[in-house]
Amino acid sequence: MGNEPSAARPSKTAAAVSASTIPAAVATDTADANAESQIDLSWKQLAAVPKDLLAQSAPRRGSVTAFIADFNQFSAFPEELGTFPSLKELSLASNQIGALPPLSRFTGLRTLVLGGNQLTNSASLETALSALSSLTELNLASNQLTALPVALQHMRELTDLSVAQNALSSLLLRRASNSAAPAPAAAAAADLKADIKADTAPVPGPDTAGRSLWVLPSSLRKLNVNGNAIAALELPAGEHWSKRFPALTQLDVSENRLTVLPPGLSAVPNLKNLFAACNGLREFPWAAPDGGAPAGAASSAVSAWPKLQRLDLSYNLFSDFGSTGAQTLPSLTSLEINGNPLSASYTPMPIASTVADSKTRTVAAASSAPPALSSTPALDALRRAAPAKLQLRCDYPLPDEIVPRLYLGCYQCARNQSGLASLGITHVLTVAFYRPLYESQFTYKVIAVDDKDIEDLLVHMKPALDFITDALNSHPKNKVFVHCRHGVSRSATMVTAYVMATQRLRLEPAFALVKAKRPRVGPNAGFRAQMLLWEKQVFGDATSVGGASAASAGVASDVIKTGAPV
Repeated sequence: MGNEPSAARPSKTAAAVSASTIPAAVATDTADANAESQIDLSWKQLAAVPKDLLAQSAPRRGSVTAFIADFNQFSAFPEELGTFPSLKELSLASNQIGALPPLSRFTGLRTLVLGGNQLTNSASLETALSALSSLTELNLASNQLTALPVALQHMRELTDLSVAQNALSSLLLRRASNSAAPAPAAAAAADLKADIKADTAPVPGPDTAGRSLWVLPSSLRKLNVNGNAIAALELPAGEHWSKRFPALTQLDVSENRLTVLPPGLSAVPNLKNLFAACNGLREFPWAAPDGGAPAGAASSAVSAWPKLQRLDLSYNLFSDFGSTGAQTLPSLTSLEINGNPLSASYTPMPIASTVADSKTRTVAAASSAPPALSSTPALDALRRAAPAKLQLRCDYPLPDEIVPRLYLGCYQCARNQSGLASLGITHVLTVAFYRPLYESQFTYKVIAVDDKDIEDLLVHMKPALDFITDALNSHPKNKVFVHCRHGVSRSATMVTAYVMATQRLRLEPAFALVKAKRPRVGPNAGFRAQMLLWEKQVFGDATSVGGASAASAGVASDVIKTGAPV
């Protein structure tokens, strides 16, 4: 769950390959043992399908069943792929596609992957998807969707759907408060219903009040809505989760805004894996009646979650699991409760003193005291009651304090909302492709860069260091947490740059200070070279060196003038 979201971010420094020629490397790739059935053009910096490839593949187009062109620079959907009559799998993930054409020539597709593009809810999206009723797998993750596509309701063979990392607020499509003016998704629904009159199967309609529409097909086995803005899991009035999801085996609702899980989920008959990390949950419906049943209806604990094997409730707000809890689930083998208040009791410890000498380029720093973590009575009770087969994970990741009020850590620390709150964190600087998780609790700034040598962090140092210094200077109790994925390279570079600028330390002692507090740090070679350039800028050795961006000149002096006291 810690991987950075897939996004359309091919290298900006490389030009797109011409559509008129196919590189030799591509020709080599397509001449392997899979050439008869698969064409893979991933990571080729292509802006269109090479014409030479289309010509060379003409004799065998009927045998090609899979076309993959992930991580390229396609800005438009390649309609010429419709000339491959046997195409079953099409993947164009992490490109720059903003709209889809009619896909009537792709009716045989079984798998369509369009994650990491720029798709929005539109009539063209609905028209395109309405032709793909035979899909079994659809990936629309990391786009710009605000609602589920209405066309999903006619994909009655769809088993695997991902709409993770979008901007959905509900699984229902809603009409606007003014019933005479339907919301865009509802308007698209009306248009689509009119276009598919030939479909004889019953079409799910609005609820009894005419305000919402359910479009998810009952054939789904895996549903991923991770990383959206869903505050509640809702059904149309009078509906039951067990009937809407009779085949569902895996549900991922992590990184949303949920405060409760509907009791009716416990009756979904085939659910094996439930991921609900990074929400605001405080209770779990271990045993409850199906949605729509009377509130006081009897329900057996054994009959709830009958096949649930893996349950991830990490980074929520659980302080107790009650007297029954996980031991009542007959099939549960894995329970993850990392980063919940019940996972650990935290006692703040003062940061160890650090003495640095910029002239001798040395640093004397006692190792900072480890966080004072201890088990809680609720966790002890859970461990005692858990059956032997249950694997229990209850880590409590916390960042390291580098200088007073400035912390460095990993993405798992960033997910630990109760841990950050216990430290008094008020501001979070993300140096990676992660979205803010708890915007109601912390002030965020995101610098979206990869951990690659070619990334230019120098151009981001002024805004990053301004964010840190402004936060620390604005209130004496403010604290800043800086992270990337592992807290090793990108974020470590930014924190080292801050220490160099505010403490007037050369690179070697500044990095030694950071490493003394967080031994695992190790920026990549490109970032190490950029820190040498930063050192020259901080100490006036040069205003610009080599390929350093001129925009970063003068950044150090600005930071020093406004730097927070450390």
